[in-house]
Amino acid sequence: MGCRFRSSGPVYAALVFTLIANMALAGCRQHGTPAPPRESETTAANAATDATGAAGDVDAIRAARQPLASRSAASPPVYEVRNRATAAPGDHPEVRRLFLSIPDGDAPSGGFPVLFLLHGYGVSGEGFSHVCDMGARAGFVALCPDGAQVMGGGRFQWNRGAPALTHDLLRHTLDALDHEIPVRRDRAFVGGFSQGALHAASVAALHPDFWAGVLAIAPGGWSDAPVAGDGDLPPLYLMIGDGEPEGRRQLSDRVAATWSAAEAPILRESHPGGHHFPRDWAPRFTRALHWLHENAR
Repeated sequence: MGCRFRSSGPVYAALVFTLIANMALAGCRQHGTPAPPRESETTAANAATDATGAAGDVDAIRAARQPLASRSAASPPVYEVRNRATAAPGDHPEVRRLFLSIPDGDAPSGGFPVLFLLHGYGVSGEGFSHVCDMGARAGFVALCPDGAQVMGGGRFQWNRGAPALTHDLLRHTLDALDHEIPVRRDRAFVGGFSQGALHAASVAALHPDFWAGVLAIAPGGWSDAPVAGDGDLPPLYLMIGDGEPEGRRQLSDRVAATWSAAEAPILRESHPGGHHFPRDWAPRFTRALHWLHENAR
């Protein structure tokens, strides 16, 4: 799994080996042939890149070819940690990667808050890596993992209808991270786009005591709307484009209904586009993180 270190302090080299060992427990191989992708994050990534001026970072990611650690393609899919610049998707088709951005400077008292960002169907964590950098600039340790199921060709997805598996994978990652970087376990947030957004909302609804807040952008996919578990739901920031198909807008309404029924904090926003991030994503992202942090228990 690829890892981007965005810290002016020492690089946490032990994280390389710790994450590999821990994430091997959470790896799961996909069986059968997946359906062709029905969504793309190309427009989303371009919009966010335009808004943040992060094109240089994306180019740097694609340029390097020197992983800190690797696994054979014959091994079960596991997370592989690399340095800041990572090889392109497809170089190791059976390896899932993690892009990690760490804020500059020393950790605040109690540790950094944590933000997981889950990509949509049929792409990879690399497409979210520049959003990880935005999260780090906002003071979060931000992690963009490849999806749990390997589709081949550098493409991944999350386990359909199985948010418990996604939660376990993220929890294992956080357990490993907590041993190497000062983080706040009570300030672990999860977000995503499209299928990743639906899984983010689902894992937070299923394990509300674990997650401090949810950032759901254009929820999509073939899973049911989140079902609330025991405990008070964490705050939810929910955004969708006015140009989205009716089915996705209804799914967004069902996600919101889960939170409204639990009388949990929810902030809904829209933008005048379709299935992508808005052009003003950078300031919206900063405001959303601030709102989630302020409303976390």
